[in-house]
Amino acid sequence: YNYYPEPDFVPEKPYKIARFGLGLDYHTVIKNKLFELAGYLNQIAGEASFRVFIDSAPVLERAWAVKSGLGWIGKNACFITTKKGSFFLLAEIITGHELPPDIQPVKKDYCGSCSRCIDYCPTGAIIRTEFDTVFIQPDICNGCGYCVPACPFGVPRLGHDDGLSHKCTLCYDRLRFGMEPACAKSCPTDSILFGPADEMLRLGRERVEVLRARGVPASLYGDDASGGTNGIGGLNSVFVLTGAPETFNLPDQPRLPSRNLAPAVAGAVATAAVLLLAAAGAIRNSR
Repeated sequence: YNYYPEPDFVPEKPYKIARFGLGLDYHTVIKNKLFELAGYLNQIAGEASFRVFIDSAPVLERAWAVKSGLGWIGKNACFITTKKGSFFLLAEIITGHELPPDIQPVKKDYCGSCSRCIDYCPTGAIIRTEFDTVFIQPDICNGCGYCVPACPFGVPRLGHDDGLSHKCTLCYDRLRFGMEPACAKSCPTDSILFGPADEMLRLGRERVEVLRARGVPASLYGDDASGGTNGIGGLNSVFVLTGAPETFNLPDQPRLPSRNLAPAVAGAVATAAVLLLAAAGAIRNSR
C-alpha cells in the first residue's frame, strides 16, 4: 500500500518526518481497507475466519511479501519492488480460505553487471569496481537521474530522502574483504550463487539442461548466446527461469534508450521540415 499524502510539511527545525506520518494514522487507514477486502472475499468465496495485521502482530511481513511475489529483500534489509522501491507499507490478511498463488516469488534483485548507467552518468559517480560490479558513489552523485532511464532493467532509483541514485552494490564492502554478497551467503538452498561470470554462465547452462531433461521449460536469462538480451550483450548476471521473463518482472526484450535516438531525430527533422514548409507558405500567402 502506497500511502503518500499530497501536502508537504517543512518543519522549522532541522529534522524530517516520514511522509506516511503526515496524514492519518496508517494503522487505521490500512486496517479498514483490509477489513473491507476480507469481507468481500468472504462474500465471493464463502464464510471463513480471518485476521488482519498492519504492524500489529509478530508476522514476518517481508518474508510473506517475498513469497507472494511482490518483490525482494534488498541489501539494505528493506523490502523492494520494481515500481515503488521501498515507498510503501505492508499489511496482511490471514484467512481460512485456501487460495492458489497467482504469481511466482521474485528470486532476484534486478541489477546486472552491464555498464549502461555508467555511460550516461555526467559526473562520473557510477564506476565499475575491481570486481567488475557497478557501484554508485554517493558523494559524487548529484541526483540528475540520467541513469534511471538509461538502464534497460529499471534498476537505479532516486532516493526519496536524499534525491541521489541508488542500486544494489553486490555488497562491495564484503567483496573487498574476500566475502561473497550477503544474499548468496545467507541463501540456505544455494539458489543464489556468486562467482566469476564465465563460471556462473556454465553452471546456469548446465542447470537449464538438467531441468529440460525433467520436462521443465527452463531458459537462461542474460545469456547473450541464446539471444535473450535483445542485442545488449551478456549481463554477467544470469537467471535460470522456468517461465516467461515477464513472470519474474523481467523485460522480455530489454531496450537501450540510445536505440530511440534515430527515430527521435528522424521525427524531429520531419517536424522541422513541415514547420518550414508551413512558414514558407504563410509568408508567400501574406505577400
